[in-house]
Amino acid sequence: MTNKSHRHGACSGRFAGTWYAIWETSVNGHRNINTETVLMKNRGTVTYLRNVSPSADNQLAGYLWKGQARLHHKQFLVGDYAASEQSRLYRGTLFYVVHPSGQFMYGRWVGCNYDRPLASGLSVFARSATLAEEKFIELSNSHRPRDGQGKLQLDEE
Repeated sequence: MTNKSHRHGACSGRFAGTWYAIWETSVNGHRNINTETVLMKNRGTVTYLRNVSPSADNQLAGYLWKGQARLHHKQFLVGDYAASEQSRLYRGTLFYVVHPSGQFMYGRWVGCNYDRPLASGLSVFARSATLAEEKFIELSNSHRPRDGQGKLQLDEE
């Protein structure tokens, strides 16, 4: 018999509260970085997520969404999300590595977006907007070509 608390890890409010998210996506074939405020709450082993409003960084394709995830092995938050409006087909999966401090998590979403039926991007959730930006830049730069091109700086266009 499998011990569920060992397999999933104990949530018990660990993620409850306000988080700041940064997502890498695309609109009309161009890379777009979305920022959002996300509320999380825990019920048992499930963490429920929802954004407060569509991303102001994505006026054309931003939307309200909600999701759910479970903590596995006290380190991986794995789940799915879908647009809150049934008329929007946006949905997908979430995979995050939770930092031991509990102050941020980083990972990737895979799903459909405005441009494509199969898309993915890097993402960070953090307890502060500043920390989210810092960790997103680190994550993005560590996942770019080794030739040094394509380094991300959010304040440059």
